Amino acid sequence: MKLPELVGGSVRRKILGGFALVLGLVLLVMGAGLHQLGQVRLAADEVVPNGTRLARLQEVAVAMSVLEADVERFVVVGGPQQREAVQQALQDLRAAGERVDAPEGRATLDRALATLADEVQRLTTLDGDSASTRERNERLLTLYAALREAKEAQHALGQRTQGELQQTMQKQKQTIAAISVQFAGIGALLVLLAAVVAALVARSIARPVTELAQAAQQLAGGDLARRVRVDSRDEIGELAQRFNGMADELQRLLEEVRRSEADYRGIYANALEAIWRSSLDGRLMSANPAAASMLGYSSPEELLRCVTDIGRQLYVHPEDRRHFLQHLFERGALLGYELNIRHRDGRPIWISASMRVVRDGGGTPLYIEAFGTDVTERRMAQEELCRHRDRLEELVHERTLQLEHAKERAEVASQAKSAFLANMSHELRTPLNAVLGFAQILERDSTLTVEQRRRAATIQQSGEHLLTLINDVLDLARIEAGRVELWCSEIALQPFLHTVEDVIRLRAQQKGLRFECQTGADLPASLYADEKRLRQVLLNLLDNAVKFTSEGRVLLRVARQGPHQLRFEVIDSGPGIAAQDQPRLFRPFEQAGDTRMRPQGTGLGLAISRELMRRMDSDIHLNSEAGRGCHFWFDLALPASVASHAAATATAPQATGYEGPRRRVLVVDDVAGNRKMLTDLLSPLGFEVHVATDGRQALEQAQRLNPDVVLMDNVMPVMDGLEATRRLRAMPDVAGIPIIAISAGAQPSDRVASLAAGANAFLTKPVRIDDLLESIGALLKLRWTAPSS
Repeated sequence: MKLPELVGGSVRRKILGGFALVLGLVLLVMGAGLHQLGQVRLAADEVVPNGTRLARLQEVAVAMSVLEADVERFVVVGGPQQREAVQQALQDLRAAGERVDAPEGRATLDRALATLADEVQRLTTLDGDSASTRERNERLLTLYAALREAKEAQHALGQRTQGELQQTMQKQKQTIAAISVQFAGIGALLVLLAAVVAALVARSIARPVTELAQAAQQLAGGDLARRVRVDSRDEIGELAQRFNGMADELQRLLEEVRRSEADYRGIYANALEAIWRSSLDGRLMSANPAAASMLGYSSPEELLRCVTDIGRQLYVHPEDRRHFLQHLFERGALLGYELNIRHRDGRPIWISASMRVVRDGGGTPLYIEAFGTDVTERRMAQEELCRHRDRLEELVHERTLQLEHAKERAEVASQAKSAFLANMSHELRTPLNAVLGFAQILERDSTLTVEQRRRAATIQQSGEHLLTLINDVLDLARIEAGRVELWCSEIALQPFLHTVEDVIRLRAQQKGLRFECQTGADLPASLYADEKRLRQVLLNLLDNAVKFTSEGRVLLRVARQGPHQLRFEVIDSGPGIAAQDQPRLFRPFEQAGDTRMRPQGTGLGLAISRELMRRMDSDIHLNSEAGRGCHFWFDLALPASVASHAAATATAPQATGYEGPRRRVLVVDDVAGNRKMLTDLLSPLGFEVHVATDGRQALEQAQRLNPDVVLMDNVMPVMDGLEATRRLRAMPDVAGIPIIAISAGAQPSDRVASLAAGANAFLTKPVRIDDLLESIGALLKLRWTAPSS
């Protein structure tokens, strides 16, 4: 390279003039200047990251403020929408924290934010219904502690970043000042060499650097709109560009912070819930419009101006504030605490408030923050509901007392009714016992003429009809009182049906009707049911069929309806029942059809039969038309017994005596007619009959005679039959004598009491001769002798 070119190039570079003598000094000074420019560039590089970090930390602070506001709203309001808002605020805080680039101090902030996120998640996932107030308060206090720790970490990192930014700016100022001094020295040294070079240096270096320094000072003072002019593409120009970029970024972040602050203020001002802050001594520090409106003031300013003492001016009972502050300081926060506050117009209102104590870093309480909602209407509704409930309880109590009195009267009436029916049954059965007994004896007397037999049969049928009426009335009374009991036992099905068939066939033949009994080939050998009630229902249906049928036939059909179900059907060719009369057919004391065709009866049979079948989990059905007869049926859903039925004990319907030695019978009854009837019945059969009129005589004669069997009436003067039976069983010499209890009481309890006293068998009055002889034959193991053909 030639010297003129070198010199020209130095002039063009604004460094060397024409003085070759100072070339080395200029080069040395220019090298130092370039070094200082490099330091300025490094300082500029440090300014931008620190400024960006500071702006990111401001975003973190804003995000924590938004999260705090959303958490407070969630605690007060609750609900899925507030929970989603808290989750969104938490996500924004995490995103802002991740954008912070801090090589030092970042770990503390990350831990604080992670702890805060965990506490927010625990609070939002807490079940509001099942969680206790204490648990929610503890979670809320933990969250506020985590939030305070995060704020402290953010503040510490911000202070460090601010310090580093100020140090960088100070370093930049020092560097720029040093450069200015150096170039000023160069200018002084080179002023003699070339004024043009000095002017060029002053214009191209000193002025932009000075402007940059001034702009940095203004930017540090808060003038974020300050920018520097870029006139070159050298290092200073690049520094100026980065400086302007940093200022733009800071201005943008500050605008975002201001918008976030405005949004927060908007939420605060537009909230539907009342929000306020109060000092510990009872002064309102701030309030939103909702709080002012709730208390009757036009604006928060008016509220703050008018209310200077919360306890004295707002509380209906000033002492309530002391109690509430005590609870608040003990727990740190209260949720849903109801306050009785006075409205501006003087009327009391109720506020449901959630409050917390705000403390400084040392734990000293600063002020109280609260959210509240007017719940006056709800409180009044609850009080009204309580008044209605109390009144309703009074009415229920009064009605309960009335019902209890009515129940007592009804029970007394029912007991009187039951006692009356039992007494009437006893008084009616006692003479019927003699009437029917002698009628049966007369029917068995072979010396009577046909006309005499017919008259005895009439007496028997009339007595049986009267007995049926008595039994029906008693059964209806038991059904109405709910005291019908089923005594289930194993029933030999075929003998049972033969017994029913024999009874009805005789009645049908007397009317000239044809009676048929059809049974399926696959019938079970036995059933488990109440034999007495089942026979009663079948005889009632068949007896009605015979009574209402003038000609034709009556059919009893029994067949399987499944593996464990039998159907009993009663079909007749009578006049039938019209459809409009069928609904009242099963009502008590009702009879359907033409009154001229109705036989004598009470109308209780079908009503009792239906109730008995319903207690057997079945029902009686009817299919009939006028003029086409009746078809009654019912199904018994009872399991067929697999046990074989024992052979029936031979009865003696027409016995003339018995085989073996003569047996001694003791008849105990206070009614002479009953004693005479049993004596006339048993003596012709070969029994040695002795009588007693009460229980005491029975004990004496039993010890003296040692009878083979005792027929014991239950109701007698001096000593009743139950007591006599118990005493006989207690006497070793006569304890084994068979005793047959004979009672005019037809209640199931009478049978139970007799068997419990020690009786071997129980018969009701009027006594059927067949049943009596069957019991005597079974107890004494007799073989009866029949009359010769």
